[in-house]
Amino acid sequence: MITGTIRKWGKDLALLLPSKLANHVNFKDGVEVELIVTENKEVILRPLYPASDDQAALRAHFLALRSLCKPRADKHKEMFDGPMGDELI
Repeated sequence: MITGTIRKWGKDLALLLPSKLANHVNFKDGVEVELIVTENKEVILRPLYPASDDQAALRAHFLALRSLCKPRADKHKEMFDGPMGDELI
């Protein structure tokens, strides 16, 4: 078990992650994370986006995003009009 201490940082609170933990979960400087609070008021901290080399996590993320799309949504369609100015044809 690894422990940490919450400290005041300006008007906010901050948790300093020990390097052993950060390395274990592959957190690096600048990684965006999401904080999830469960019904039991437990906090889950996880990367907002999967690592670029984690193909299984990227696929799961893609499928989760795709599931949020409206069913039978029209795909993007290109609409072309005739020339409107000094275009060369």
